[in-house]
Amino acid sequence: MTDAADAPERFISDGFVVPGTGLEPIPSRRRRLRDSRAFVLFMLFAVLGPFALPLLFSSRAFSRRWKAVLALAVLVLTAGLVVETVVYFPQFVEWGRRISEAMQQR
Repeated sequence: MTDAADAPERFISDGFVVPGTGLEPIPSRRRRLRDSRAFVLFMLFAVLGPFALPLLFSSRAFSRRWKAVLALAVLVLTAGLVVETVVYFPQFVEWGRRISEAMQQR
């Protein structure tokens, strides 16, 4: 029979719980979402864009290579949206001015 003082040494090795001991931490809902590929991709491309990059880099669902590729894709997409906004915003302002003038003439 083992001594109670030896029990922690059997289960803990260098600060990490040894798998298969029954003492593994249960992943939290936040951790499960962070490790979901679908959730991370949705946040990157549909919701947050570059603000979701920390979520991408903390996820264990992607390799380093995929993290770099996705980060680059998000940054290129964001830069493209900024350029499109700068190019087309004056046209939208002009269209708004024309519509406003047409409404006032009626």
